[in-house]
Amino acid sequence: MAHLYNCTVSWLLSARHLQVFILDCLAGYDMSDPKDAEKVAERVLPRLQHANSAVVLSAVKVRLALVGKGCCY
Repeated sequence: MAHLYNCTVSWLLSARHLQVFILDCLAGYDMSDPKDAEKVAERVLPRLQHANSAVVLSAVKVRLALVGKGCCY
């Protein structure tokens, strides 16, 4: 199941027009497991170097939401 999840997330995040929407959804999602939050934080890091500024700002929003919840630093 985890492999399917990783493949699905990778495919969705590769579609540029969906990245902002997905990242905004992740920023509002309440992650109860710290390990899940760490995985999301790791997956979002490459988006901080994206050419599209909206994607970068959404990635920052996710990271700040996770830090605000005390999930990662």
